Amino acid sequence: MRCLLFLAFLCCLLLPAHAQRRVAEARQQSYLTKVFRLSEAQTRQLYEHGLGAARADFFAQAVDSFATDKPVRRPLPPGYYLEAHAEGAQLVYELRAETDREVALLDNQVDLTLVVRDSLGRPLPDAQVAVAGRPLPFDAATQSYRQAGGGRAGLVAVTHAGRTTFHPLSQTFPEGRRRYGRPAGPWLRRAYWRVVYGFPLGYLTRPTRQLVNDLRHASYVSTGLVGLLRSIFNEEVREERRERRHPEREDSDDNDEQAGRWTSYVATSQPRYRPTGDTLRLKARVLSRRNGKPYRQPLTLWLGGDYTHPEGKRLAVLRASRPGSYLYTLPLTDTLGLRADTYVGFRLKDRRGQVRASGQFKLEDYELKNSRYTLRVAEKNPHAGQPQAVYVRGTDANDLNLLDARVQLSLTPAGAPGVLPRRQLFVPDTLWTRRQPLDALGETRLDVPATALPDVDFSYQVQATLLTADNERRTESTVVPQLRDPGQLKLELRGDSVHLSYEHLGKAQPHAATLHISANRKVGGDWLFRGPVQLPVAAPVQAQADYYELRDAQGHTARLDLDEENAGLSLLSDRPADSLVLAVDNPRRLAFWYYVYQGNRLRYRGYGPALRLAVPHAGAEPWYASLHYWWGGELRTAEYTVALPAPQLRIETQQPAVAYPGQKISLGFAVTDERGRPVPNADLTSYAHTSKFEQAAVPALPVLRVARPVAGRRSLRRFGLANDFGHQPTRRLLDWPRWRNVLGLDSLTFYRFLYPDNGFFHEYRPAPGGLTQVAVFVVDSGRVQPPVAVYVDGQPGYIHHINSNDPYTVVADSGLHNISIRTSTRLVRLDGVYLKPLHKLTLSIDINQPCYELSVQKVKPQLIPDELLALQRTLVVVDEAGLTAPTLRQGRLLRPLGGRTYSGRVAGPFRPDSVLLRDPLGLRRKFLFEPLYKYSFGPQLLKMQCFDANLLGPLNGTAGYGWLPLKGFAYTEADFRRQPQWVAPTIPVYLDNAFDAPWSTPAGQGRLELRSPPPPNNPTETALPAPRYVRLICADQPKFLRFVRYYGTMTLHALPAGRYRVAVLLADSSCLAPTEDVLIQPNGQTYYQLQRTDRVPAGPLGHRLNQLLWRLRPKLGTTMKDVEQRRVIRVETPSKPQPGWRTIRGQVIDQSNEEGLPGVTVLLKGTTLGVSTNADGSFVLQVPPDGYSTLAISSVGYVTREIPLGWLGELTVKLAADAKQLSEVVVTGYFSARRADLTGSVQTISAAPLRGLSGRVAGVSIDGAQPGAGARVMIRGAAALTSNSPLIILDGLPFNGLAADLDPATLANARTIAGAQATGLYGAAAANGVLILTTKKSADADGPGRDPRLALRRHFRDYGWWRPLLTTDARGQARTEVVLPDDVTSWDSFVLASDRHGRLGQATGRLKSFKQLRAELATPRFLVAGDRTQLLGKSLNYGFDTARVTTTFRNGDKVLGSQARLVSPSAVDTLTFTAPTPTGPDSVTVSFALAQPNGYQDGEQRTLAVLPAGTRETVGTFATLAAADTTVQFMIDPTLGEATVRLESDALPLLLSEIEHLQSYAYLCNEQAASKLKALLLEKRIRAVQAQPFKGDRAVNFLIRKLLAGRHKPEGLWGTWPNSLVSPWATSHVLEALLEAEQAGYKLKLDRAPIQAFLLRELDAQLSEAATVAVLRRAHPAYYSSYYQSADDLIRLLSLLHHLGAPADYRTYLARFDRLQTGRQPLDRYLALTALRQQLGLPYQLDTLRRYRLRTQLGGVFYCDTLHASTYYRFLLRNQVGSTLLAYRVLRAAPGHEAELAHLRLGLLNLREGGHWTSTFEAAQILETIGPELFADGRPATFARARLSGGLSQTVSEFPFTAKIPATAGPILLHKEGLLPVYATAYQTRWNPTPAPVAGAFTVRTALAGQAGTRVLLRAGQPAELVVTVDVKAEARYVLLEVPIPAGCSYGDPAAPNYLETHREYLRHQTGIFLDQLPIGRHEFRIALQPRFRGQYTINPAKAELVYFPTKFGRSASKQAVVR
Repeated sequence: MRCLLFLAFLCCLLLPAHAQRRVAEARQQSYLTKVFRLSEAQTRQLYEHGLGAARADFFAQAVDSFATDKPVRRPLPPGYYLEAHAEGAQLVYELRAETDREVALLDNQVDLTLVVRDSLGRPLPDAQVAVAGRPLPFDAATQSYRQAGGGRAGLVAVTHAGRTTFHPLSQTFPEGRRRYGRPAGPWLRRAYWRVVYGFPLGYLTRPTRQLVNDLRHASYVSTGLVGLLRSIFNEEVREERRERRHPEREDSDDNDEQAGRWTSYVATSQPRYRPTGDTLRLKARVLSRRNGKPYRQPLTLWLGGDYTHPEGKRLAVLRASRPGSYLYTLPLTDTLGLRADTYVGFRLKDRRGQVRASGQFKLEDYELKNSRYTLRVAEKNPHAGQPQAVYVRGTDANDLNLLDARVQLSLTPAGAPGVLPRRQLFVPDTLWTRRQPLDALGETRLDVPATALPDVDFSYQVQATLLTADNERRTESTVVPQLRDPGQLKLELRGDSVHLSYEHLGKAQPHAATLHISANRKVGGDWLFRGPVQLPVAAPVQAQADYYELRDAQGHTARLDLDEENAGLSLLSDRPADSLVLAVDNPRRLAFWYYVYQGNRLRYRGYGPALRLAVPHAGAEPWYASLHYWWGGELRTAEYTVALPAPQLRIETQQPAVAYPGQKISLGFAVTDERGRPVPNADLTSYAHTSKFEQAAVPALPVLRVARPVAGRRSLRRFGLANDFGHQPTRRLLDWPRWRNVLGLDSLTFYRFLYPDNGFFHEYRPAPGGLTQVAVFVVDSGRVQPPVAVYVDGQPGYIHHINSNDPYTVVADSGLHNISIRTSTRLVRLDGVYLKPLHKLTLSIDINQPCYELSVQKVKPQLIPDELLALQRTLVVVDEAGLTAPTLRQGRLLRPLGGRTYSGRVAGPFRPDSVLLRDPLGLRRKFLFEPLYKYSFGPQLLKMQCFDANLLGPLNGTAGYGWLPLKGFAYTEADFRRQPQWVAPTIPVYLDNAFDAPWSTPAGQGRLELRSPPPPNNPTETALPAPRYVRLICADQPKFLRFVRYYGTMTLHALPAGRYRVAVLLADSSCLAPTEDVLIQPNGQTYYQLQRTDRVPAGPLGHRLNQLLWRLRPKLGTTMKDVEQRRVIRVETPSKPQPGWRTIRGQVIDQSNEEGLPGVTVLLKGTTLGVSTNADGSFVLQVPPDGYSTLAISSVGYVTREIPLGWLGELTVKLAADAKQLSEVVVTGYFSARRADLTGSVQTISAAPLRGLSGRVAGVSIDGAQPGAGARVMIRGAAALTSNSPLIILDGLPFNGLAADLDPATLANARTIAGAQATGLYGAAAANGVLILTTKKSADADGPGRDPRLALRRHFRDYGWWRPLLTTDARGQARTEVVLPDDVTSWDSFVLASDRHGRLGQATGRLKSFKQLRAELATPRFLVAGDRTQLLGKSLNYGFDTARVTTTFRNGDKVLGSQARLVSPSAVDTLTFTAPTPTGPDSVTVSFALAQPNGYQDGEQRTLAVLPAGTRETVGTFATLAAADTTVQFMIDPTLGEATVRLESDALPLLLSEIEHLQSYAYLCNEQAASKLKALLLEKRIRAVQAQPFKGDRAVNFLIRKLLAGRHKPEGLWGTWPNSLVSPWATSHVLEALLEAEQAGYKLKLDRAPIQAFLLRELDAQLSEAATVAVLRRAHPAYYSSYYQSADDLIRLLSLLHHLGAPADYRTYLARFDRLQTGRQPLDRYLALTALRQQLGLPYQLDTLRRYRLRTQLGGVFYCDTLHASTYYRFLLRNQVGSTLLAYRVLRAAPGHEAELAHLRLGLLNLREGGHWTSTFEAAQILETIGPELFADGRPATFARARLSGGLSQTVSEFPFTAKIPATAGPILLHKEGLLPVYATAYQTRWNPTPAPVAGAFTVRTALAGQAGTRVLLRAGQPAELVVTVDVKAEARYVLLEVPIPAGCSYGDPAAPNYLETHREYLRHQTGIFLDQLPIGRHEFRIALQPRFRGQYTINPAKAELVYFPTKFGRSASKQAVVR
């Protein structure tokens, strides 16, 4: 019986444990959320005082509840509610509003206007609205509640139908409403401010207040009285005050121009000018910024400028041609020294140096293009299967169709396709190509075959390459996205409706869909409509909708968002004279509110869908309109300003629209002001330049004060409806007695833990690892107090500062214990706590329920010293260097090495007993833990160091109040066996192999893209393991094998065509192995989709792949080159010449057009040896010498050919198109329009008067054709744009006069063209049709030409006219006459105007100049003597009848060829012309002309420059004179012309300028201050040598004080900045400067003893125990705690101690340092160590120094390790500078190296970039290193001086020096004095017609189109690249590379420049490349060319030479280029 009772008792105890979850997993919030209804008074109180004002009675009326985790709110009656639930110890509640009305604010920035609407959007006019208790009246005009011009913030109460809603209203004032400094607080404070600081007391109180503030911050003030006093003692303050007084002195020229009193605009006759033969014409107009008054004083014109001469070149002093107008004309010549391909600036300065006007122009040897093209596609977003076409049109500069153009169209993929329609998909690299001429009329249509595009979602690029008959090339492209799905849903806004439709392949079809209309509103539902619709359908647009969304069953979607862009509502306005007209354009018929203001007065308001307002007398002030409307579910606002036009000038230009070349035309200008009144005496600038510049923008005119735009309406007040605090939960402490029952919290274990009934809560849980443990929580009113530390029996067991990342638990023995918890405010002690064996006790203690066992003591947050020391003594500090994820174990307690501190890593708490340290790599070390020591571990080594316990911190950290770590257990061994996150998982080495793989694909091979399997649709399905490798084998080639690392979706390149098998090895050794083959096709990419079903479990396949990876792993010493050689590739090109094999060269061309074919595979039949052709079709291949080889030549789209080689050395192969593959390609001839072919109407009439044309020619009517009156000619069917006047062509020339001026009796016939034919040929100019008239005189075949001046056009220029000094008369008009150049082009015309009242204006126009029948001559831009070129003569006929002409080529007056031609629409004549020999003229004049039997003639005459073949050669002598007294003789050849003598030297003034430049550096960190100090000390020595006073003593003392004050505390050393950490190199640099200053006699308050003591401690810490340091250095030196850690810093440390005279055994320390070093030392470290040995008198070696010696072209030497990076001066100096400085110091200390030191000085002095060394530190190091030799005390001046005698007698002391002497002067003797070197050269130039290659200072080679031989074959129209290779033997500076180009080529798109280039300029005959520095090695430079003219051309040698010493050069050989 007793047993049964005992069992029953146990069951009762266990039942709750099973019913309740453990506290660690227990729910921590209430199950339910309660909803409580609020009364109106309660709601008002919450809105007025916030949710925090809710009282207990607010939660009295519960009406609903729902689950907290899954809130599903049921609809409730309108009203306000509170929703409340519990989260932990907090009650969380929020306000919920249920309402059926909406309040919106109309913010017109003046009134308070509210709109009240119901749930359907209807206004509620009968509501009662009150703001802050004051009623707001209803405004019937606007259907709103409005308080005019007033209102204030408060609570808006809206009562309707017995219910009241509340809405917080806020108010803001614009910033301009409040005066600066006034407070925005209560009224009393504002009143106080107004009285004390207002008028009149403010005149006294404001300055007093400012003075007090200045005194409080005196060290930062530079203004007022305090600033004035500080300026006496502080140079920086003086400079700042000076800048404030004269800001224009600090501003740049441009800033001065913008902010000064004067402003300007500048015009030039054209935007670009050629470097030679062109003339710059400019006009500057300078006006007063305030009132437009013109400037009258003379101005100086400065041109150009750079960093060496920032002012540029002074050209002239300009005087005003008329007030404010300055003109200048400048012929551009080489003497100006301007560089081509740069923007050249010019400035006009007054006598004070202020810039009054500035501008710039582009200097470029440009070549304008005459052709323009447009490209468009028929369908911009096509669907697969939808017909697609490409439209191309080519026009000339007159917008006339090109008659001689052709197009090559290609379609290529523009990205990866979307989802594949099947498992694999092949996409060719070129989808489709087509070549054909462009149609002469309109656009050329090219239909794309449907089979050319793959059936997949993807984008393709349409690229059109267009060429003219003279091979002018242009490229246009566009990208087209294609969708595979043929169907598409569409949503469109049309008017006030939304149109819904479905299109299939672009055509509308009936369709069923589902429409969703979303509502963005606060009241009502979220959807306005959801349901099915039948398409097509149109529905009225709903302004309340947020968006429309359309879906169908097939997955199509379409969405239309209603936003501000498609609202369509806008205001139209006009202000004619004194009236105002307003109208609202409202296509959506939206109802809107409008407010119209005159100034700031409201004049009109209303509400409705329309507004039309006309105000007859609007006045002069601006009007404003404010519109408000609902759209997209939002209330939107639009503000408009309608002001009178700003003061401005309006220009009406009267110029003809068309003219013919060379015509004299009249230009008229009418200038009126903004009100239409004439403006007399206005200054006009009229000019025009050709539209080929493609820069039609007018120059920007300044904005004067008189013409500033009108500011917007003044904002008086702004209102806003504040966001409700609904859905913003409020939290408060949970009232446990009330809410425990209301929310049912009694039954939750977690809340019994927070609110223990008896003051305690406990729970035992079995603990893993056999550890007994306890987690104690202190609870105060349900809130857990985070602990600082936890003690068990007085021993710390948990310290939050250290154990915050560990589980919160304390390990202890089982039994009774006393536990103490230290929080930030209390110390809680609980006695007699029983710990159950092998369990974790979770215990909570309520400190508000005292008991006998519990004691609570209040404490301060900061630990008292005894507490802190007790915690510190339990912590183990370990130096982690050499350790990997270590752990510490003491008994059963296991802890990882935790947080990092300044002194190491810390773990604990531990008892002072044995501790075992372990890491995963096998280290085990047991040691006795002694407090307050730091432990360092290594193999067989343990080191203990005392450390400062304060470095551990205060140890009083706690967690936040959300801290509840209930789940964790103490660490066990199993935790670390599971590899925690700080230990990276180990990966087998062979699974990290990086196999080499091709990254590109040659022609004839294919690519494969593998796509990863899609993610699983089922969330429960596991993801695939990570892929590792891809194995690819080829079924057609058994030996083919490729392994590639797999990186997700990836592409495999260079795959021969064939069938492949793919296997992807996954991380778990399973594989993705599809069973089907992957078919690779050439010249394209195959996409293959992997599937999850391809997965093969780990087994034989995975085992084989792993074994294969193991065998293929890179062995030790295997390089990537070795791996690459093991690849098997179908086509191989031998990388090295094969012995005995012969080389063949050839070209593969298209049989149809003989253009080179790129990417053609040329294969040696029966082998894998072959190549792919270059861009021009050329190839070079080595073949066996047997003579029996056969070449197989193949390319996609062409018939494969096999050619037996025999003994051929060169061959040309023509490939024919494969008709089976290119059946859709159609090639047609040039368009020839006949009368029968035209679809428009062509009417002809003979001998009819002009008025008689009306009715005689169909569709022609002429009105008003009276003498002296303008007749209007109209053609039926022509589009009337601005007028109905057609384009009139009279006798083949454009006619721009009046129709009445034509005598009807002189007309022989007339014809009209209308419709597409007119615009297709003549462009937009013929939009109203074309009327072609022929006079009787021109019809007479026997008569001479009508105008002989038009026979041959020879006067060409790129600007049409330049009229800078036009002035309007009293009627505001001006007229001028100009003669157009002979160019056939359109002219962009510009007119700039200004008057004396500050009004400006501008106008632009375009004039077209052409002939209906004309001859054009196309020639190269130059020729080289002996060149044979093909001249092109083009006959162009823009008429509609075939023209019979005779064409003639001439050279001067000599006829070269003539023939009769029929031209319709174009004909091309060619003539082979040979340039004169070198003995002939330097230019030739050629012409091409046509003539008709009726006397009509036209033609062009061009002059071609003829350059001599060969190169200009420099002959002379160069010498470097380094020794102090040296004499050299230069010989002069009397047969070569004048000689140039140039001397250079880095003389004393140059070094002084370097010192001055260093002093001018803006910043002053410690390094810069020390560098400046060293430079000043050197300058002092220089001045002493010069016997000149030194003025820098004050600056030296300032820098000394600055450096002494910039030390880092407490070490007393220096960092880069005063607050930076100590830097070893900065400390050395500063101390060296200070010691040098002390030696120079300056006083230093520097106590050396503390510095020496600190540095000696650093030395002991690093070099006292060699074995320990060696172990630590091999581990992690970055974590070793010391400033001097690296080997370089230790050298600095020893050297610095030696300089300070510190007592130390340097020999011993240096020996220890040597034992630490392993391997080869960097060069700079070796040199620094050698220098230290020299200082200490220890032995050293310099044997290996010679291997690092490098020389420069000018004889300089520097030392550099080119294979290894430097370390001693890393990040401080350039490698060569640092190593050379160290070598200089070492060699200077070793005797016998004076000559080498001179060469080193040469090298260092030549390392300046941009005239200076690169940094302050570099400058200081070089100056202090080479200074002692150059300026030793007592030595005479050591700067260089030269005496010239013989042919030139002169003493030179200033360098550089240049002189020209006659060739007969005889030899020159040069004697040099001084230590500084002198570079001397004397040279003469000659022309060498047959230059041989020269490999001197440089070796230059060129290759054109991949051909390096002396004969190069080019294809006309096909781009080619000229590659120049320069081999540099010794580093060179200031190099010019000149690269001539063939005369038959133009430049292509600029190639990417070499990174060494400083500047590149493209001249017509050569490219000049400037390089400031050219290091040793091989360098390539690329130039893109466009071969245009067939012929044979000489390519003169490319040459690289030193700019200032041209006798040092190298050049290539001459070549011949043949263009076919």
